[in-house]
Amino acid sequence: MRPQGPGLIRLGLAVSRKMGRAAVRNRIKRVVREFFRLHQDRISGPLDIVLVPKRSLDIEGLTLAVATLELAPLLPKLAAGGGRAPDREI
Repeated sequence: MRPQGPGLIRLGLAVSRKMGRAAVRNRIKRVVREFFRLHQDRISGPLDIVLVPKRSLDIEGLTLAVATLELAPLLPKLAAGGGRAPDREI
């Protein structure tokens, strides 16, 4: 059962082993979590967000700045109350 509460936003990250070793997968999750932590005030809830990074992701070049460039355009759709945002590669 989903916890109830105004403004509750849950983030799910599905990072496959195909992305690399545990340290690589953890880095991807850490960067994406930090992006959503910094921008959570721009998203209205309650909302469940599931992010699945593509295998073509350049892990060596993944920084918070890169994640912001890729994910920031999706924030207006999430702020509007959800709905399915278009699939984007990060």
